[in-house]
Amino acid sequence: MLYYGENSLSKMTSLLEAGKHQSVLLVTGGASYELCGAGELLLPVLEGRQVKRVHDFETHPKKEDLLRILNEIKEVDFSVIIAVGGGSVMDIAKLIKCFKDDAARMDGVLHEGEDVSPSGVDLYAIPTTAGSGSEATHFAVIYADGVKHSVAHHALLPDAVWIVSSLLATVPTHVAAAAAMDVLCQGVESYWSIHSTLESQQWSKQAILLAWQHMSRAVLERDDNALELMGKAAHLAGKAINITKTTAPHAISYAFTSHFGVLHGHGVVLTLPAILEFNDGVSAVDLQDPRGVAYVRSTLLEVASMLGCAIVREAAEVIVKRTGEIGLSVNLHDLGIMDASDREIIIQNGFNPQRVGNNPRKITADDLREILDSMLGGRGSLGLDLLPS
Repeated sequence: MLYYGENSLSKMTSLLEAGKHQSVLLVTGGASYELCGAGELLLPVLEGRQVKRVHDFETHPKKEDLLRILNEIKEVDFSVIIAVGGGSVMDIAKLIKCFKDDAARMDGVLHEGEDVSPSGVDLYAIPTTAGSGSEATHFAVIYADGVKHSVAHHALLPDAVWIVSSLLATVPTHVAAAAAMDVLCQGVESYWSIHSTLESQQWSKQAILLAWQHMSRAVLERDDNALELMGKAAHLAGKAINITKTTAPHAISYAFTSHFGVLHGHGVVLTLPAILEFNDGVSAVDLQDPRGVAYVRSTLLEVASMLGCAIVREAAEVIVKRTGEIGLSVNLHDLGIMDASDREIIIQNGFNPQRVGNNPRKITADDLREILDSMLGGRGSLGLDLLPS
């Protein structure tokens, strides 16, 4: 169930009453929960209920965070989780639902591929960034010993979601910009994924079109209508990747984030233009999509058309330009990524054959090395200028 606007929060009250939810686990960001206005908006909804709030965890949730939280709440008898925040908040909320009654099996799930068995508590989600789309997916990310793991189960998909534009308006501009690019990248990657379907492409196309049209006003002007539409785009992109998952740019981005402190969506868009062009060079030798070379190239042309471009190269160029316009640098040197040793850190930690397996064209470590070398020289893959004019 998806609801829009502040007035729709009255429906949460109805759902809580219908589910006889008197004890609530509230999962939020730290100061952001009050700063964005969520605390005030939810006050009448939570009034008269027992509420335990959880907010002390890192931006990229770690196994240690989760184990500590599970220990803190083990005596709390809650029947619903309300998650209010960005992607990390959604991840923690899903992971709590997943391991609430089964913490002892966490290592087996993360390291041995054992099946998960989520608890039966309800999960409500209120995103406060127009970006991750995590409120529309059935998986969550957690880091254990520096390694990223994804936990998936259909029961981790939130039962109800509220998109409230006023809650999306208070994040810093660079955070809003990174979140907006995450939406665009999710849409594009889902559209070209080898696992795309007619349904997923319907969701991803709508996400791309909405994000491309409204991101500038949402990020730079905090226009209410644009914010709500970016929230919708994020949700649609989430629905798309819930079917397809993401591809190479997302896989590579985790190294930018974990080793160089680049915000997630910013890290994804750094390589999206170059990999868009790289994918357009697909051949029968490196094809990964069983639908064929012609299909992949036509799909990439469709993406270009959604961005108002006639050819793929032009689409790559306008993505670079838009990234700079909303305040995100596309110059690796600006981000502290300076030389071949930094390049190798990204390859070692951002290249995983399994995680780039969804990409329509096979990408090797050497391919990524060539792309990053071009970017380090101030030029993108195949000569694409990465410095916006």
